[in-house]
Amino acid sequence: MRGCFIWVVAAGFGYLVAAYPFSGLAEPPNILIMGEDRDRASIPRNSPIFERIVSAISSHLGEEGFRIKDEKSILKGNFIKRRVSRSTDDSLQIAKEISNPTIDALITISIHPEIGDSGKKSQVNALATGRILNVSTGDHIGNFDIRFPQSITVSQSCVVHRECVLKAIGDRTHVIAELIVVALARQLRSAMNPDRSGQNIAGVGSQESGILKAYRLTFDNLSQSEFSLIETELEKFPGYHSHTVNKNILRHADLTYETRSADVLVKRNLLRLMDTLDIDASVRCLKSTCSITRF
Repeated sequence: MRGCFIWVVAAGFGYLVAAYPFSGLAEPPNILIMGEDRDRASIPRNSPIFERIVSAISSHLGEEGFRIKDEKSILKGNFIKRRVSRSTDDSLQIAKEISNPTIDALITISIHPEIGDSGKKSQVNALATGRILNVSTGDHIGNFDIRFPQSITVSQSCVVHRECVLKAIGDRTHVIAELIVVALARQLRSAMNPDRSGQNIAGVGSQESGILKAYRLTFDNLSQSEFSLIETELEKFPGYHSHTVNKNILRHADLTYETRSADVLVKRNLLRLMDTLDIDASVRCLKSTCSITRF
């Protein structure tokens, strides 16, 4: 076939030509951890203690085989990251805008000190709460509410000084970080492998695992029969989960395509599909939107 090419703009690089039988397990998903401190009672995310907890979580998740992206490095120069107060909506907005690399899952964390009295001594604990969100689809993957297994005993004079309370919590960051990682790893793996039978919605066998991603695919200058054939072939892509036709008028079609396959393979396989069907077309992709136009 002549005239079929792919121009993929993603993080400044182009991708060209591959067969869609390839596995979608080329790389683990990119995960971003972001602190939230909209509640003034929570520990500010720019405090050394908060940063120590997030660093410990990142390290432990990395040891579990996940790819964790550093917030400071990936968001340098972004004015939103410098806000002391940040909500889940702020974090999700930031994660969606990042393209180098594309973020698959967002983990948000808030930490609240807790103080109780027990006679001449006081008890300090910390409640870490958070959510895991699918950045591409906006779906809720999981959440957690975790405290230290045992409260920390401190003097009554300590609890009236916030720095003393934070130091008591900070001295045991590794404990709460390990507990958080256990919950996160379980929920992330469940999201990556929700159906142990390997069957997707269409009933087509798929052994791929990964965080679900949503793409917008548009097709122009194709006949209805050609588009129907393309729909059938899309279901054979590795990692295929589902697709929804949003518009199909005359020679234009627009659909949402969900997959667990790696981004680069989805885009390469679209090119290979046009070649296999002997359709002279351009395949142009920008982030999660691909436009296929017949010459």
